[in-house]
Amino acid sequence: MAFIWESIMKRDYMFSCWKAGVAAMAALSWVSCGPSPDFLEVKKAAEDGDAGAQFQVGKMYINGDGTGKDFDKGNEWLKKSAGQDHEKAAHRLGMVYRYGHGVDVDYSESAKWFRQSAELGYMAGQSELGQMYRMGWGLDTNAFEAYKWVRMAADRGNKTAISRKSELETNLTPEQIKTAEKWISEFKPRAPGE
Repeated sequence: MAFIWESIMKRDYMFSCWKAGVAAMAALSWVSCGPSPDFLEVKKAAEDGDAGAQFQVGKMYINGDGTGKDFDKGNEWLKKSAGQDHEKAAHRLGMVYRYGHGVDVDYSESAKWFRQSAELGYMAGQSELGQMYRMGWGLDTNAFEAYKWVRMAADRGNKTAISRKSELETNLTPEQIKTAEKWISEFKPRAPGE
């Protein structure tokens, strides 16, 4: 009988310790040490107008990296960066609006940002713009436009685009494929600010 009583006491003690540990961990998650020095350094450059730093600050807010997670502030910084034609910021905003990260899902807005990124030459933006045309998300469904953008990204090594390219080819005539190839060969990414 003493053995059973000791087992019950140990079990209750362990459960109490476990509950105390969970409570302590929960309490610690509310403790904030403030922004990290890395975040503050990057934010200073962002405030000085550096588009790359603005992009980084936007990502840091969205991911809670070195600072508290804040979608509104993150998206605000991404827009500042994309406003200076930072191709990765424009791409990230396309994802933000396609999936509703801190905003309502808006395919038209998503397509706008993917187009900016694609026109600046960012292959992930090209692949995603092609997908928007393929699915008719925020744009009219257009197999030729979808193929053109996806093919460009695939030719540059984008793995997502490579997997989509062959499926899109089946919807086009050989003449359309040649026209797309010609367009791709003549494509020149626009410079920021153009």
